[in-house]
Amino acid sequence: MPRCQIHVPGESAFFRKIPETFPVGGEVFQISASDRQLAELAPIGNNNDHGFFALVEIDSERMGVLLASPLDDVVDSLQRNGVMKFKFICHGPDTVEPVSLLLTVYVEDVNDNVPTFINTPYTAKVEELTPPGIAILNGIVAIDNDKSNTPNSDVIYTIVDGNERGMFQLKSSQSASLILNKPLDYDAGDREFNLRIRAKVKEF
Repeated sequence: MPRCQIHVPGESAFFRKIPETFPVGGEVFQISASDRQLAELAPIGNNNDHGFFALVEIDSERMGVLLASPLDDVVDSLQRNGVMKFKFICHGPDTVEPVSLLLTVYVEDVNDNVPTFINTPYTAKVEELTPPGIAILNGIVAIDNDKSNTPNSDVIYTIVDGNERGMFQLKSSQSASLILNKPLDYDAGDREFNLRIRAKVKEF
């Protein structure tokens, strides 16, 4: 009895890496599926990964799997962890058991967010006799909404303005705790400092 014949050409036949910015409507897979009566995408287990994709007919021999929904939240999903799996199922012209093909899509994080400071503005009052080396302001934090624990969300800090005399320093490039670097002299005019701190990720 004739059965549907399926084949995905190419070396990485059943696996594809795409960025989270992959355009809706873009082709993710192209599948050769001859002798088909019906073809469909189906879930594996209880996930709904197949719902992000659409199946279209190219011609009598080929079908395309297109992206149907944006992938912005897939990378950060704890359930998916950037990996999507679903099945392509092809039914032949006769009532024989359908043929299925496992498709796996790895969605890669894209550095498409910039760090944003929270709980601003930051202010501190410092006693004139505060010794150098003391942290005078903690809690300076910038959040990056790219995937956590990756270079795309690894924020570094630098003082970019207002510290021409080197009165202050940051604890480290990864920690924005502000440290007094030199003694203060109220009578000499050390009464107010306005610093600008920049937060960026390492790739920028």
